[in-house]
Amino acid sequence: MEKKIAVLESLKVAHHKEVIRSKFHLESMQADKESTLNTINKLTLDETAYKSQLQFYKEGTKANPVLLNDVSSADPEIIGKYLIQLSATWKPGHDASDTKKIGSLYGFELFVRRQRETYDDKGMFEYHYRNILFAESKESGIKYLWNQGHINIDNPRIASRYFINAIDRVDALKEKYEKNLQELDQNIPMLQQLVAKPFEKENELVQFIKDVSKLDREISIKIQGNQMKQHNRVDGKMVETKETPVIKMKKSSLPKKETSKKTKGLRV
Repeated sequence: MEKKIAVLESLKVAHHKEVIRSKFHLESMQADKESTLNTINKLTLDETAYKSQLQFYKEGTKANPVLLNDVSSADPEIIGKYLIQLSATWKPGHDASDTKKIGSLYGFELFVRRQRETYDDKGMFEYHYRNILFAESKESGIKYLWNQGHINIDNPRIASRYFINAIDRVDALKEKYEKNLQELDQNIPMLQQLVAKPFEKENELVQFIKDVSKLDREISIKIQGNQMKQHNRVDGKMVETKETPVIKMKKSSLPKKETSKKTKGLRV
């Protein structure tokens, strides 16, 4: 029975640890859900702003009215070449920010940023600097990149559409976060049930503990009873001692001491 209790207590400890882990994951998921909802709201805001200004060419292609600070031409070839050169050669000035605003598109601000990237060279970590391009929403602060910020350097016309391709990802990003939210909504209730679920064998464990305690008391009482009986037997032997016989002295058989008698003398 004690072995059974040990097994149940071990299961209870394992259950308690699992509850703690589940509680940690639950708190993490709840925080992730709050963050996801916040991001979806921001993406919805950007999506609405973008689509309210979006224009199309006659053939149905999305128009790309990009405005660059240092380029006055609207020719895609010229815009593409400028962005390719900027991506390859731009460096921030001394003590200047590593990010520079270069234009705007559909209400989004356009930037180039110089960042350090890590790469593995024969088992050694090395660093190099690369420029990335991104569009940023003034409303939400979300940054939109295409191809991880790296522009197509082989085709200027494709390069000229880098920023509209980046901003256009708002739909896919929103869909991604909405899918993540659905998964969280499915998983959170299951974790909540697991955290709130009691140890299934709790009643069995409690009953076993009660039975063992009752058995211990019965054994203890029995042992005490046997000890008292043994003690009483010992005490009985000590009491049942024989009385020392009293020896009665008989009258002495020794000869009595003769008393001297006066002898009357004869007168002559």
